[in-house]
Amino acid sequence: MKPIIKVDRVKSVEEAVELESLGVDIVSISLGEDVRFDDNRQVSENLACEIRKSLSSSKACCQLALNEESLSFIKDYNFDLIQLLEFELHSIDRHFLKEDEVRIIYSGITASHDDAPSWIFSSFENEDCLNASYFHLDLLADLENSWSFLKHECPKYSDTLQISDINNLASQYPILIGLNPSIEAIQDCLNIVPNICGINFTLASEPINNNVHWLDYSSLINILQALRSGS
Repeated sequence: MKPIIKVDRVKSVEEAVELESLGVDIVSISLGEDVRFDDNRQVSENLACEIRKSLSSSKACCQLALNEESLSFIKDYNFDLIQLLEFELHSIDRHFLKEDEVRIIYSGITASHDDAPSWIFSSFENEDCLNASYFHLDLLADLENSWSFLKHECPKYSDTLQISDINNLASQYPILIGLNPSIEAIQDCLNIVPNICGINFTLASEPINNNVHWLDYSSLINILQALRSGS
């Protein structure tokens, strides 16, 4: 099965159209403030609508602070998905969303090298009606070369997170992985963690801290072109 490719924080119609042409499956925009970044990738409702209208095959996802008005906005403009940071888990009526066939992507989920696998998704275990399409899991986001560390260093220690742990979690949850954005790491991850659904990219230029994987737009285009060509 072809891996899902999702891109967060798309900020223009031009970006959305180009990303769709390069095979991106989910184009996500940010209406609400994302405290992890200090840049200009938050868009207005008018621009969000234009981006939504520009897509023909990619699904449209919207990250926003949820309230009655924003839910109406999502329904009126036919967004396929909404994205919630994990800490917003209890802030909405997920039954209401399910009735309106709006699915959720949960993000803001991280895994460090010393995390117990059972802890990573513990916030979701006893939740009713998650209505989840995917969970965006950022792997070892505090490390620049996270995939290499997970693959080569973690196996040296029995009490650290292992690739097999991620694969086991992905058999229980539909996971999109975020990792250091290099074509080699991404291809290797897709090859040896077969249970994941795909890869999540986060566009940014000014992260507040180093605890999130991100890349700039030109780097993303290079990676997508390489993935498409199979190189």
